[in-house]
Amino acid sequence: MVPRHFYENRILKFPKPEMQRCPLEKLILQIKIWNLYEPDEILGRAIQPPDIRDIGIAIKNLQETGALTLGDDSNPTGLITALGRVFVNIPCDIKITRIFLFGKMFGCMSQAIMIGCIHA
Repeated sequence: MVPRHFYENRILKFPKPEMQRCPLEKLILQIKIWNLYEPDEILGRAIQPPDIRDIGIAIKNLQETGALTLGDDSNPTGLITALGRVFVNIPCDIKITRIFLFGKMFGCMSQAIMIGCIHA
């Protein structure tokens, strides 16, 4: 149904794994709730692990949004906060969840939902 050159040049035989192409923030928060190992240790054991740089960026984003505390010597990625526990339980991207929480706080939930839908 497609031209041969398109099939041979444009369509990948094996798509990238989801762990390498999707945001890692929710997964890292879930790992922090389990509190067994550091996220980079667990994610590094995957068959096709995400790039270590992507893990670091996701942890930095979580720290900037207040979902994780800043790291120290005993816990380099920080601890999960109450806000981080809320983020894990809402089935949306972290940024959209944050928009929803601000909408609830400021009494403009319908506008926040519209913005969240536009952003997604």
